[in-house]
Amino acid sequence: SKDPIKDFVMPSMETRENATAYVRTIRQLAAPAFFSTSKDGKIDPGIGNVPLPSDSAVGGTMTRDDVGVLLVGNHQLYGFDLGVIINQFLEDRESLLRGLAHPLVVRGAAMAGVGMGTGAGEGEGDPFGGPSNIFKQFGAVPVSGRNLDTLMRERKPSLLFPGGVREVYHKRGEDYKVIWPEKGEFVRAAAKHNATIVPFSAIGLADSFRMVADSNDILNAPIVGSYVQQRANLLPKARDNETFVAPLSIPQLPARLYFLFGKPVETSNLDYRDKEACQRVYEGIRRDVEVGIDMLLAERDKDPFREYPARVFYETVNNKPVPVPDFFAEQP
Repeated sequence: SKDPIKDFVMPSMETRENATAYVRTIRQLAAPAFFSTSKDGKIDPGIGNVPLPSDSAVGGTMTRDDVGVLLVGNHQLYGFDLGVIINQFLEDRESLLRGLAHPLVVRGAAMAGVGMGTGAGEGEGDPFGGPSNIFKQFGAVPVSGRNLDTLMRERKPSLLFPGGVREVYHKRGEDYKVIWPEKGEFVRAAAKHNATIVPFSAIGLADSFRMVADSNDILNAPIVGSYVQQRANLLPKARDNETFVAPLSIPQLPARLYFLFGKPVETSNLDYRDKEACQRVYEGIRRDVEVGIDMLLAERDKDPFREYPARVFYETVNNKPVPVPDFFAEQP
């Protein structure tokens, strides 16, 4: 049988064009702004500071000095951020990030913003199920310790949302809250292969919706609740505390999306067998993500194009996308 990591073939240009159509719509509506931090802590617009292995770009070749790279960050409401990030690295750096996704997403099942189908079975909800599953085509693999270990050993740039479904389907009052497991096994997997971990923070999607009912409200609703619970119980879980029940929301005018990739964390001096040291690094990374979210929430008020009408006006008048604000130009 085919190995989804070693036997993976880059999608053709035609596949890329077709697959990114829905991402282009999100980009037009939400005008994502990306920032990245260099090793010495300087934050610049764009993703140029994110370290990537030499062969991750199309036509590149691996060198002896290359290590794997693992991007870890908070997942946003309904998971619309996944495609935006993968598309940005493809467009800007010609690099395909290998996503570690919930098993249902890899199978092409229902997840708002991730799969457009409604079924939970193999091949349901085409075009995201069966052989044409967009995430499988773009190298997504089910999240598991073994798959993460293989990706790091093969030195593939990879993308992981430790909060998973729990963050994607968060509850009311939990906008941009980092809801990660107590233990961070991904740090040990990275350290075992001297990989670099890049924490990132993201905001914007929760402001594009008004949540009417979260999973608690839905599960406690008479009649409907027990039916939804029965269906949710049939689905595989990637983590103990997750409930595969989407909150009910009303779309608002799309807020701008902001992504901040933090300072790279090297693990070459970290012994993966030292669980306590790895746990300290994990807690530091989680803190970095939380601090990054706070920074973006504070800085976005300075963006003249934060609101949708201002972006539409600028783009109509100038016939070009709105610029990325240089929030961090006046760093010490």
